[in-house]
Amino acid sequence: MTGFEEKPRHDHPVRSRFDANMVSASMGIYAFNTGVLLRALNEDAEDPNSTHDFARDAIPRLLQRCRAIAYDFRDINAKQSRYWRDVGTLDAYYEATWTW
Repeated sequence: MTGFEEKPRHDHPVRSRFDANMVSASMGIYAFNTGVLLRALNEDAEDPNSTHDFARDAIPRLLQRCRAIAYDFRDINAKQSRYWRDVGTLDAYYEATWTW
């Protein structure tokens, strides 16, 4: 990974490195070295300018000094990955599950 934007509000998202016709989105599944994660959370807790949002603050700060790897999630049967919905609220979750 070379960058991370949590729910950008602009109309020019960075194109995916996996497929230039698409934009990659985080599915919110992360694996960390425990020491790295604890250090990042402590630093964020001490930062008075932080919103204390993991994706908005901690991850972008970690990308400045740590190696991060992204996985291109694809449906192994359809060989594509085109569906993404923000389910950050209960209403959004229920709407996404009933859309199918």
